[in-house]
Amino acid sequence: MNPLLDYQSPAPRRPPPDPERAERLRTMACFLAIGATFWGILCAFILLSANAGGLVIFGPGYLLTIGYYWRAFGDPSPQWCRAIWGFSSLIQGAWFTLIAYMAFTHPLGFISSIGFACFALLVTLWWLGAFAMSLTGFFMESRS
Repeated sequence: MNPLLDYQSPAPRRPPPDPERAERLRTMACFLAIGATFWGILCAFILLSANAGGLVIFGPGYLLTIGYYWRAFGDPSPQWCRAIWGFSSLIQGAWFTLIAYMAFTHPLGFISSIGFACFALLVTLWWLGAFAMSLTGFFMESRS
């Protein structure tokens, strides 16, 4: 047979993603984007009154928020998706470790009133959930 007539289309660049998994990953990124936006607004007040050190502490979170929105509403490559989830795991894990350390080493100073205790519990649960969601997203994305 003539090789010119036996043309086969090249393989697609990326295999089509599992629609259910893709939707779950987008939903997780959207959830984290909403939470990061809330924290970004809250931390902006701290940044406005802080020196340049505040930008070093909170700056990675602002970059990560952009990554969450890109993952939720854009179409980044699989390498960028894994980078976003990996960076998210580092950031959320660091904040969770810090807040858990403060809660366990200074429980009375950390929880000085009932209202603050509820807020501290909410913050701790947020970062635990965000860290777990980031790790889940990283491993789910790695398989796609």
